[in-house]
Order: sequence, then C-alpha cells, then structure tokens
Amino acid sequence: MITKLARLVPAVIVLCLLSACNLQSKAPLFAETEGRLLLSSYGSTFASFSLVDGVWKPENETMTFNPSGMHYIASDGKANISVLFAPIDDHWWAAQALEDGKSPNYSLVEANAADIVVHPISCKSLKESGKLDDFVVFNGDDCEVKEGTDRDVLFKMLAASPDDASLKIVPVEVP
Repeated sequence: MITKLARLVPAVIVLCLLSACNLQSKAPLFAETEGRLLLSSYGSTFASFSLVDGVWKPENETMTFNPSGMHYIASDGKANISVLFAPIDDHWWAAQALEDGKSPNYSLVEANAADIVVHPISCKSLKESGKLDDFVVFNGDDCEVKEGTDRDVLFKMLAASPDDASLKIVPVEVP
C-alpha cells in the first residue's frame, strides 16, 4: 500500500523509505527525549537526489525540516511528517517517521560532512538475510519489529550491514 509518504519519495530524505515494504513497528521505538536535532548544522532546506543506476540524480523539489522539540516536521509544501533521528553510533542514525494514523516507519541515515544519505530497511532484504527472525515478524511483503525487541541491538545489527542507499539530501541556501 502506498501512503502519502511514499508519494513524497523524490522530495524527502527519510520519507522515501516509508512504504509498507520497509521496517515498521506498532508503536514508536524511540521516545521524543531520545531524538537529536541531527540537521541543525546543515540548515533547514534541502535538495534531494535519488540513486539511479549508480548515479545521484537531482529531484525537482526541495524539502524543509523544521525542528519541533527533539524531532523535525518535514514538509514539501504539500504534506507534513514527523521525523525523529536517534543516534546508533558515531555516524549512523535511526530515522523514525510518523504520519498521522500510520505505523512508525524506519530507515538508516548516514550523516556525512556535506550531506545526509538514506538507506532503506527493506523487509525483503531483512527476510532474505535470515539473521533477524528473532527481532522482526514478517507478514507477506511487510515486516514489523517484534514487541519486546532490544531496539538498540537491532539497529546496531542493521547499521553493520545496511541496504544500499537510495536517497540523499544536500543543504541548500535559501535566497
């Protein structure tokens, strides 16, 4: 099922990863107090790039990330989504995205000096790995974090072997 988030794919860092075929949970795994304002040193407006045949291709839209508490409200001017970044290690982050009425969705984010690179957490790759059956429940093409899972252990395992990047955002100056 494609949500409003999935339609924002070209314009959004984390949002592109938020289709039903990516890792979800029944309730948020990270509390507001665990969020960090990862993007504060980059600014609030970003150009997005999709990885196509090994080449980063620019998208036409920009995205804004405005802080609200310890998370961001991401917007393309048409829709808003709440995105919380929680640290995993020195340069890996978990991105937890919440859309009203939907389950939380997750991706891995690499914070680099010049950009932010997004790695989806694909249910297909999780299932094929065979390593995460103790942490994840699979239901057809969908997957969900099992209740009681040690999310810190899970995300460290995911960061040790991430899916290929699919999107990056680069800060842009607003005139």
